[in-house]
Amino acid sequence: MFYKLIRLSLFSSCLVLGAEDRPYRFGAEIFWSQPTASLRKAFSSSVGNGAGLYLDVDLGSGKGLRWDLGSLVLFPDKVLPGTPDPSQPKAHLLSTTSMLSYSWHVRGGRTGPYLLAGLGSRQFLGQADIAGAPTSQGGAMPGQMRYAVDSGLKLAYQVGFGYDFGKHWGATVRCVGSRSQGKTLATIEGGVNYQF
Repeated sequence: MFYKLIRLSLFSSCLVLGAEDRPYRFGAEIFWSQPTASLRKAFSSSVGNGAGLYLDVDLGSGKGLRWDLGSLVLFPDKVLPGTPDPSQPKAHLLSTTSMLSYSWHVRGGRTGPYLLAGLGSRQFLGQADIAGAPTSQGGAMPGQMRYAVDSGLKLAYQVGFGYDFGKHWGATVRCVGSRSQGKTLATIEGGVNYQF
């Protein structure tokens, strides 16, 4: 009985996802993320590579809601500022984001240019493994030291614009920011998306 319910759920999901006139669409995106200001100084200056999934709901007249179900950005960096020895760490920084945004297609419909603004949550997690951390005498300690960064889950915002080329392909440029410990942690992101 359990397997029949699973098969029925999958079948009905395929029918819903295959409908052309449905008011919602799932999508996936890949993007590049450039840290700015305090984030660039405190955590990472390298461009991050990101990917995410989203649900786009058509409200009619060119208006819509977009729920970013979750996106991950990895900032690979040779240097993580703030570590005891910033010249040698093997470091990375990870960003997780979930966002609910309002979109407005300037021409009406669901193609062409649009504006985007929303609120959600964001967290940065960083880690560096430092071999031979320096001592006060100028030497180096044996072994490794682990240095961790956690911004905590914070309220985040995004504003941006994009262009939908048709039913499936689109491109977006946006600024995503949050506040942590009195600092603005913002990135400029640009990428391409595909709607199913």
